[in-house]
Amino acid sequence: QERRSVIKLHYVVYPKGWHWYGNIVANLNQNYNTWARGNFLRTLRPAGIYEKSMAWWIWLTTWFNSMFVEYFGWDNLIYISLTYALGPLAFLILTSFRHYAVYMTSFAFRDPPIAHGYLMRDAKLYKTIALCHLVCSLL
Repeated sequence: QERRSVIKLHYVVYPKGWHWYGNIVANLNQNYNTWARGNFLRTLRPAGIYEKSMAWWIWLTTWFNSMFVEYFGWDNLIYISLTYALGPLAFLILTSFRHYAVYMTSFAFRDPPIAHGYLMRDAKLYKTIALCHLVCSLL
């Protein structure tokens, strides 16, 4: 049989001077990939209950991550968490009008092309948060 190799490229984009953040994310990514690859190889032909449960767990985490990225996004999680940590007023201001910023930046900068899925995801997410702020203030 022919031997195959797969080369995967993982990279982290972080601001200049945030080397500590890049190192944390790189280490977490490396440890997860090592763990997931070892478990994946063990679950190709699951023999016992442990291998079958690990196969199910790998499928579940992969599915959850893809759904989370499709409907929420890791960048949005970080942004919303940081604005929440700044306090209630900052959270209100920085999340209530964010959907307008998403619209304006996508319409103002046409090059590179807009990722329509991310545009709609972010706009709907921040519009929902803005409406939740409105409902909470009215009740």
